[in-house]
Amino acid sequence: MSRTDLRRYIITEDEAETYTPPHHVDTTNRLYLPKGALGSVQFEVVVGAPRPGGGGEPHFHDVTEQIIFVLRGRGLSEMEGEQFAIGPRTLVFHPPGQVHRELAVSDDFEALVVYSPPFGVKRAAAFRSR
Repeated sequence: MSRTDLRRYIITEDEAETYTPPHHVDTTNRLYLPKGALGSVQFEVVVGAPRPGGGGEPHFHDVTEQIIFVLRGRGLSEMEGEQFAIGPRTLVFHPPGQVHRELAVSDDFEALVVYSPPFGVKRAAAFRSR
C-alpha cells in the first residue's frame, strides 16, 4: 500500500466533522470516525466538548457500548440518576441499556468517546430515553 493510500487512515482535527449531537445542549462534537468510515465496522469515534452545564439529556443506547475518556477539564457522569465527578484520565463505560449522560463543569471539558458497534451518532433515534 502506498503512503498516499495509508494517509487515509489518519484524521486530523481540521478533517473531523463538527456537529451538535441530538438531545444534547451547549455541545460541540468532532466526528473523527463516522459509522462505516475508512472500512471500520466496529467503532465510531467522537471528541466531545460541551460548555459548562452542557451535555446530553439522560438517554441510553439499545445495543451500543460507549466509552468516555476525559482528556481535560472537569465534568459529571450521571448513571441511572447517580452523579460522579470525572476529570482528566478518567474512563467511564456505559453498557447497552444504561441510562446516562455527561455534563461539563469546567469550560475546558473535552472527552474522547468511542461507540461499538457504531450506531450513527448524528441520528436522533440513536439516543433513546425512557
